[in-house]
Amino acid sequence: MPTENNASPPIPTAVSELDILNTALTLAEDKGWDNIRLYQVADQLNISLEEIRLYFTDLNGVANAWFRQAQLKMISTPDDKIINQPAWHRLYLTMLKWLDHVSEHHNITAQILRTKLHPPHVHHWAPMVFDLSTLIHWWLDASRIASVGRQRQIAEIGLTAIFLSTLVYWARDRSSGQIKTKALLKRRLKQADRVMGKCSRRLFWNTAL
Repeated sequence: MPTENNASPPIPTAVSELDILNTALTLAEDKGWDNIRLYQVADQLNISLEEIRLYFTDLNGVANAWFRQAQLKMISTPDDKIINQPAWHRLYLTMLKWLDHVSEHHNITAQILRTKLHPPHVHHWAPMVFDLSTLIHWWLDASRIASVGRQRQIAEIGLTAIFLSTLVYWARDRSSGQIKTKALLKRRLKQADRVMGKCSRRLFWNTAL
């Protein structure tokens, strides 16, 4: 006798994760990130909440998809001009890809970060730590930094501090194209390169390609 299958059939959907993300960002530009709801995104796309649930469990998941898009942009195939640059400059050019992507929705990205860091949202903090660690690892790899062991650990700590301080400045930066943030990032990477170079250049980043 055949066994009855009680599993629900898959819900057909004509939209993609990217459609949902872009719609949420567009609504947020008008309403603010904290003021949009997933049912509004569903209504805008003329789909059901069930279809959105296929991709995202909540609005925070949509926010995470936005940062994943930025990370994918950052690790895209490097230009020839990046490969032949000194380590600090490769790191700079690679991070510019991330910054330029999130700057397409500058105000909304800043709102998302504030929402994630809001004290009642402590359940977001631990995943953010892991996401940050992953971002730093990809930043190093996309910049073709070949350090290992203790060298790698020191590089990760240093770049984490540089990234976080730059991000805080970026969130408040109203200059055209966030050029002040980019100047700050370049300055801090060059400073780190000089400081660590006085000790031992290989201690901070092994630059083998």
